[in-house]
Amino acid sequence: LISLICTVLSIVIAIIVCWYMNSELSENLGFKVLNFGIINIGIIIGGALLIAIIGTFIPVFRASKKQPVDSIRTL
Repeated sequence: LISLICTVLSIVIAIIVCWYMNSELSENLGFKVLNFGIINIGIIIGGALLIAIIGTFIPVFRASKKQPVDSIRTL
């Protein structure tokens, strides 16, 4: 859930920043400098998914190595 919120915020902020930078730079240069499209959104989603998987896999892997009694005692 946290990863989903961060991903949506990242996409929205990236769109806003690219739009603002393009509007400012296109006045001076006459063309768009930054291109934000579906590929960039896919990269953001893929990165967030990878971080979420790694972030959940490591604690689960450590917990699976312990005996159930040890897991209960550490709580």
